[in-house]
Amino acid sequence: MDIKDFKNVYVFAEQRNGIIQSVAYELLGKARDLADALGEKVVALLAGYNVKDQAQSLIEMGADEVLVADCPELSYRTVLTGCVPHDFRTQAFYRSLRRYNNWT
Repeated sequence: MDIKDFKNVYVFAEQRNGIIQSVAYELLGKARDLADALGEKVVALLAGYNVKDQAQSLIEMGADEVLVADCPELSYRTVLTGCVPHDFRTQAFYRSLRRYNNWT
């Protein structure tokens, strides 16, 4: 893998019970400024359960694309109670990024 393979500006869009938190929108604004200066895209990462319908709001607030990991195992309640292995969300994002960037 070459440094050229690392591009774009990524933002983790925090959500709770399907509601995207305001900090995600704040970060999108800063990411938009940075991406424009670098000539790159802003890609938001959204994980949870029944959250895919929220992706459009991230586009409206500055994301060029949104990678969504949507499954029951990522529900906010499940994560809070510790029923999900800690790295489950990390693995979901890692796999999404590999697929999105064609990293082998």
